[in-house]
Amino acid sequence: MIGTTQFRIFQKTECAWAIHGFASSLHHLQEKREEERRQRIKTEQLLKDLEDQFEKDVVAVTQEMLDEQKATHQEAIKLANDAASDCLRSSLPPVFETLESFCLENLKAYEKIRIPNASTSI
Repeated sequence: MIGTTQFRIFQKTECAWAIHGFASSLHHLQEKREEERRQRIKTEQLLKDLEDQFEKDVVAVTQEMLDEQKATHQEAIKLANDAASDCLRSSLPPVFETLESFCLENLKAYEKIRIPNASTSI
């Protein structure tokens, strides 16, 4: 066993300073490792939070894009339906009017053809 006097003498040697320096380095290393561990845990948590947030944001952005696309699609459907209605409303009556005129003209032409034949046979 080392006595108090011998210990005090040892504390003043270069070996003691070297051991003390080594212990300080180990302590400093331990603090750095602990800080690294805390930072790693914090980084992993932030990364997880970011991934979760990214997934939520992607879902939110995708949902927003989908909602916008649905609204755009509904507007396109409305415009197509309006155009179809306008087309029918503006284009179909003239078709029926010309068909009516065509049929009346054909009926008159048929009657002219038929009446002379009918009068000759009477």
